[in-house]
Amino acid sequence: MDQSNNDLLSINVFVGEEHLESEKRAKEVLLNKNITGYHFIMPDSNINFLIFRQDGLTYIIALASHYKDNKVDELIKIANSI
Repeated sequence: MDQSNNDLLSINVFVGEEHLESEKRAKEVLLNKNITGYHFIMPDSNINFLIFRQDGLTYIIALASHYKDNKVDELIKIANSI
C-alpha cells in the first residue's frame, strides 16, 4: 500500500497458462523480452489489471487506486521488473 495516495498493489502468480474471460476485452501491451500482456480496467471500479505469461507461469498484477486513472504505465514497469 502506498500511503501517500492510497494505491494498493497485488501480484498473483499461478502455475500454468491460466486464461481469464476478462482478457477478451483487454488491450494488448508489449512488455520487455517481447512478452505480450493484457491490460484492462474492471468496470465500475478503480482497479487496473495486467495479465501476462512467462516461463510457464501466469502473472496477474492489480493496482487499485483512489482515482479512476489508467495505470498501464505503472503496471508495465512492475511487470518488467519481475
